[in-house]
Amino acid sequence: MDYRSALSIRIGRTEAVSVTAVACSDCGRLEVRHRGQLLKVIDLSQAGADRQGTAAGRHAKEFSVDWPASARGYLRLVSLGGGPVIIDGVTIQRRR
Repeated sequence: MDYRSALSIRIGRTEAVSVTAVACSDCGRLEVRHRGQLLKVIDLSQAGADRQGTAAGRHAKEFSVDWPASARGYLRLVSLGGGPVIIDGVTIQRRR
């Protein structure tokens, strides 16, 4: 059975997308998808390995995502496990 958690966000035409997530040495991995297509895998444990001095070594970090031109529909974030995955926010820059 697959117990992965997922978050879907419906968005309109967009220029840029970034995801802010908590990074730490024992955190998991996060998959970013659009219409079923894999755009990026973010390894939060690797991103947290270079940071020290915060509570439990955890800190929020922003990750840019290569977003398809004029894409619309659902942005889907999927936890791949390996530790906790905490999403702090999603930033969407809309086209004018």
